[in-house]
Amino acid sequence: MTSEPKWISKKSILAIHEALLAEHGGAPGFVAEHLLDSALDSPRNHFAYGVADPFELAAAYARALTQDHPFVDGNKRVALTVALTFLEKNGVIVTASEVEAVEMVLGLSSREVDAPAFAEWLRSNSEKVPSKKAPRRFR
Repeated sequence: MTSEPKWISKKSILAIHEALLAEHGGAPGFVAEHLLDSALDSPRNHFAYGVADPFELAAAYARALTQDHPFVDGNKRVALTVALTFLEKNGVIVTASEVEAVEMVLGLSSREVDAPAFAEWLRSNSEKVPSKKAPRRFR
């Protein structure tokens, strides 16, 4: 990725959070809204300092959302969904199983998996979106 990627907006993250809570349950609201703003800035800062790899940028979103913990509930679910959505918006789909994805995001949240390892996992479990094929989440 050499041109500026298609970022995920704050409005989109809030909609993702709301949808995930509606589907899976949990408490709404922020721990601190500035932590969400910081999480949104993380991949943009990486890009500004020369990181153009979409997998590293997706991992930056996921790391910031899991470890900065901006929401009262649902941070890991939002982190995974935002990372996958970012990749899809930028022409890549993740082909890993849902179980694997959950294990990886739990590892990222607990710091047993670091952002570079998460990015490498995304890379090794992804493929380019065929131009006329709808994206899929998991196999």
